[in-house]
Amino acid sequence: MKRFTQLTEAEFDSFSRSFRPSNFLQSAAMGRSQTERGQTVYYYGLKDNDRVIAAGLFTIRPVRKIFRIATAIGGLLMDYSNQADLQLIRQGLIEVFGKKGVVKVSFNPPFTLVERDINGDIVAGGSDRHDWVDNLIGAGFNHHGYHNQYGTIDSRWFFVKDLRNINDPEELIMTFDTQNRWATRKTQKLGITVRDLSYDELERFVELMEHTSERRGFDNRDLEYFQSLYRQFNQQDELRVLVAELDLGRHEQELIRLKQEQEAELTEATERHAHRPTKKMANRVRVAQEAIDGFEQKLADLEQLRVDGPVILLAGALFIRLGDTVTYLFSGAYDKYLSFNAPYAIQWAAMNWALESGSAFYDFYITSGKYAGYDDEGVYHFKKGFDGFVVEKPGKFSLITKPILGKLLHMIAKEN
Repeated sequence: MKRFTQLTEAEFDSFSRSFRPSNFLQSAAMGRSQTERGQTVYYYGLKDNDRVIAAGLFTIRPVRKIFRIATAIGGLLMDYSNQADLQLIRQGLIEVFGKKGVVKVSFNPPFTLVERDINGDIVAGGSDRHDWVDNLIGAGFNHHGYHNQYGTIDSRWFFVKDLRNINDPEELIMTFDTQNRWATRKTQKLGITVRDLSYDELERFVELMEHTSERRGFDNRDLEYFQSLYRQFNQQDELRVLVAELDLGRHEQELIRLKQEQEAELTEATERHAHRPTKKMANRVRVAQEAIDGFEQKLADLEQLRVDGPVILLAGALFIRLGDTVTYLFSGAYDKYLSFNAPYAIQWAAMNWALESGSAFYDFYITSGKYAGYDDEGVYHFKKGFDGFVVEKPGKFSLITKPILGKLLHMIAKEN
């Protein structure tokens, strides 16, 4: 017999870890982190006898002091093709949250709406789950539409890389486009290293994110938020904060070595050109000389870089691994060091971690592009260069548990 019921953290954790697609937002670790930060968290789901077949992590927040709204970000985790189950869940949500004084329950189903390719175009003959949206509406849930807002908890567009047919780092890097492959290899030549930031060093990551948020115009999270995520997800080594650093001593040695390589190339090309002048050899001479000039300039720039210390933090990013997916969640970089392409080194390290851990997918998370009505495709192009596909999700749904208060809440929202 099926019944809607409250779940223990252990029951929810077991179900969410096995559910696909994986979703760190709907995890016990995220629930514990939210509880630490003062939010009220509940786990509810549908059981068939003693077996959990649907689940959601819900938080409750006050709105204008007189309303309470429950939200399952990235949930519910369930089979949306089963309309009978949706009806049971609707009835259960109204009953349990109505008793808690909640006016509205909202959630973001995690399923892919329409299968799309790397360019955001619909795949001919691919999966189409508009019928699941119809099931939700038919069960009494309100659909908030197919909006294209970027950077919100209701985001519709994501970018994901499939790792299932990639066996080693060489196969991985060959999936990148020419620009991203070149930039990744360049960071290796310049002596950039990537390491894990410890819990005690998280303040440096917050400072980096604050700098980036000012440049790119988004709200940054505070230190407490990152510390809480780190504590909860790292109980099973599922979170990493990776930073790219430049050791100036090692960097200088690499520059000298690369300059010497080009000097040897210049000598050989010059001698061969003198013996038998050709356009091809003249070009080799020119390219080698330009490379030497570039390395000399970089060596001269070292004095200015040393003002910032012997080891410079260039960029950083936070990643969470849950189930079969590694998710790239937060990132930042210092403006003055953007020419070092440090984010490419971090992505390379994170993707190799995903491969080594047996993850099936690497989630670049929220993105935008012309397919979503945006002209600025900078973030999308960066992610696209690593190969993958656009994921379209169905957006936000809600359920009014108290009709009279719900109408009042809707009126106030329209006025604002």
